[in-house]
Amino acid sequence: MSLNLPREGGVPAAIKPRPRLFGLNQASMMRWCTILLVQEICVFIFLVLGTHGLITKVKPGTTDYVSFYAAGHLANIGQAPMAYNHAAHYAAEVAATQPGIQYVFFFYPPVFLLVCSLLARLPYLLSFVVFDTVTLTLYLAALRAILGAKGWRWMIPVLSFPVTFFVLGWGQNSFLTAALLALGSVFLERRPIVAGLMFGLICYKPHFGILIPLVLIVGGYWRAIFGAVISVLATVGLSWAMFGSATWLAFWHGFAASPLMYQSGRIPFKFFITPFGAARLMSLPPALAYDVQIIVSVAVAILVGWIWRSDTRPAIRGASLIAGTLLVVPLALVYDLLMAMVAMAWLVAGLRQEGLLRGEKLAFVAIYAISVLASGIAEHFGVPLGLLPGVLLLAICALRCFRKGRLAVT
Repeated sequence: MSLNLPREGGVPAAIKPRPRLFGLNQASMMRWCTILLVQEICVFIFLVLGTHGLITKVKPGTTDYVSFYAAGHLANIGQAPMAYNHAAHYAAEVAATQPGIQYVFFFYPPVFLLVCSLLARLPYLLSFVVFDTVTLTLYLAALRAILGAKGWRWMIPVLSFPVTFFVLGWGQNSFLTAALLALGSVFLERRPIVAGLMFGLICYKPHFGILIPLVLIVGGYWRAIFGAVISVLATVGLSWAMFGSATWLAFWHGFAASPLMYQSGRIPFKFFITPFGAARLMSLPPALAYDVQIIVSVAVAILVGWIWRSDTRPAIRGASLIAGTLLVVPLALVYDLLMAMVAMAWLVAGLRQEGLLRGEKLAFVAIYAISVLASGIAEHFGVPLGLLPGVLLLAICALRCFRKGRLAVT
């Protein structure tokens, strides 16, 4: 499978809207993305300096990354099960940063402790920067592989996607998750075992792999399934060997209690981008919200399975897997919208010969805007806009698949 794109001015020609959309051609879109990126960098620098007391303090001095670092530290001192003990884990977070920070839970499987324990061997701030740098680099490499791009200008629209800076600032692992999904879908046709290994590593955040077995079975990718099984068994076995059965038992105990936290609003529902979060945002009781999530998840799984059964184009398959994943999991937050960028990259690269339709271009613009506005609109108006990127992207895939099938019949 070759994804080498024709190039115009150093940028993959596939991103050039044709015909123009409200006067936005390739050159003007690059200008707007450049302006957006410069603004984001300036705001990001201001927030970082403010957080560390170099300007007026603008946010609490904690991040999601402190949870990873504290869990890794506990593992390094031989107390890995304590990563799932809230009191001990919070004490480790405070020790790494400062007293009075807000507690950030750790509900990841011990597989992720393999990464966290390595990172916690460094001083906290250096570890934070290393984690961001390495995972961002992996994410960019995965997108470059999808786009088949050369040079550097293709990174402007990718980096200007606002969620990029949310992930950097919070120190979340969304770059890693998106990269593994992207690399798995990239290698699937050429090196299925390698693709399976990439997919299997998502067991560190297992709910994001919920659609992977379905699409691999529907697509008949048995070698990829073999690779995924080997990957999961190897990482789980290594984590068990390093951290012991007690750590896995502590994880399962904490995992069983975690739904109470997520459904209670401990994490504000304005940050959710799932059907479950949308239902809770609109004040539906938890039981009914879960029913909504189950109905949507089943419908999305059927649709994604149909796409993988009906359409052999890697772009449509890859984009539908990622878009569907955003909708089938009950817990996905605004920083997980980073995966929408991967789906858009697949569509841009894979549909370069056909060209993006006017409505598809408009959907991409809307996704950029939603990634910034979703939380604020959800908070003030109770409208769950965070759902729309997954819905829009999956709709594009389904319509493309239907259109291809109809043209083939006619």
